[in-house]
This record gives sequence, structure tokens and C-alpha cells, in this order.
Amino acid sequence: MMRIRLLRRYDADAFPFGRLKEEYGICALRGARGVPGRLSHVLQPHCKFNQCAV
Repeated sequence: MMRIRLLRRYDADAFPFGRLKEEYGICALRGARGVPGRLSHVLQPHCKFNQCAV
């Protein structure tokens, strides 16, 4: 079984779905399994103690 935990919550206007779709090619929000590399690099500075995988 895979366990995931929330590392950070973002404001609703920080990453609106339109921006995720246009800039990063995300077509659906299904979970934390697949994060495009470009988006991962944008999120990396916000991760506490660099716990986010790139």
C-alpha cells in the first residue's frame, strides 16, 4: 500500500486549473502520482526540507 501525506497547501489562486492546463499540460487532477517535471521544479522551493521528489 502506498501512503501519501500532505506537505503543503497552496492558495486557490496560486495554481488555478487554467494555468496548470496551459503552462504545464495537466488535463486532469487525479492525485499526487504524476507531476510534470517543469511543475515539479516550480513547486520544489516551497517543499519543506526538500521532501518533494523531482
